[in-house]
Amino acid sequence: MKRQLTIGIVLVIVGTSLLGYLGAGRETVSHGFIDKELIRAVLLLVILLGCACVAAFKFRCMHGITFGVTAGSCIGVGLFLGDAALVRAGGSFTGQLANPYPYVAIAFAIIAVVVTQIGFIRGRALEVVPAVNSATIWTPLYLEIIIYRTYPEIITLSLIGTVFVGVFLLSTGTVSKVSA
Repeated sequence: MKRQLTIGIVLVIVGTSLLGYLGAGRETVSHGFIDKELIRAVLLLVILLGCACVAAFKFRCMHGITFGVTAGSCIGVGLFLGDAALVRAGGSFTGQLANPYPYVAIAFAIIAVVVTQIGFIRGRALEVVPAVNSATIWTPLYLEIIIYRTYPEIITLSLIGTVFVGVFLLSTGTVSKVSA
């Protein structure tokens, strides 16, 4: 049990650290995307996460992970929309304020704060925090693939898998600890 939690923590820390390190040196910005595709991808994600939250309440299970993933996804969408605003404005800081993306990003950030608090009320921090971090990583990746048609390298996918395994170990470790 304790070993499982330790391995989960190490996997999350190593995976997120290496993702941040590798991603910092190779940021490339695409200078075009279709607004409808972005709206469709974000709406699909919102619908899926909304259904997951309703199911978590209805079945009274997996609150920490569900609300953590939802909050992290909202953070990831907000980050992506902030970048999309800058891309749409051609790199101009003041120009980005003329499109709706930064304001929608702020709304997603506010939703993330509220959902995180629900996650902490209904779930355990050991489940919520890694779930938030994981979703914050994979959501912009998901949107980049859909919107910019870019595909991550194998090492990036491997590290994301490492983080997910860590989150899984943490969540199953806390569940078995509670039932013991």
